[in-house]
Amino acid sequence: MKTNSTNRSMRICLAEDHSDARMVLKAMLTKLGHQVVADVANGAELLQVAEANDLDLVILDLDMPVMDGLAAADEIYARRPVPIILLSGHPDAQHIVVENEPITACLLKPVSLESLAAAIREATQRSND
Repeated sequence: MKTNSTNRSMRICLAEDHSDARMVLKAMLTKLGHQVVADVANGAELLQVAEANDLDLVILDLDMPVMDGLAAADEIYARRPVPIILLSGHPDAQHIVVENEPITACLLKPVSLESLAAAIREATQRSND
C-alpha cells in the first residue's frame, strides 16, 4: 500500500552527493507515492535536470560538490519557482532562515519516512500560500 503525503503524486528531482543516501531517499519517495524524475549527485546536474523537466518539487543536499544546495536552489528558483526542500546533516542547518532563502522546508539527516512526508507537506503548503 502506497502512502501519499500530499494526496497527489509529485514529480521530484533529488540531489544528494552520497549514492547510498540517494537510493534510500528515492525508495522513500516512491513509497510515499511520488515519481523521482531524476536523482543527481551535484547542483550543476540538478540545474540541467530542472531545466529539462517540469518538476513539482526539488529535494537537495546542502553540501554537494560542484555547486552547493543553496546556490543550486537560488538558480532553480530564479528560473521557475518550485518548492525546494533542503537536506543537511549539519546541526547548524536548522538555523537557516527559510524565509531568507528560496527554500520552502528544511530536513535534517537522518531522514525518516515520517519526517520526509512532513517536509513535503510543509513545502507544498508554503508554496501555495
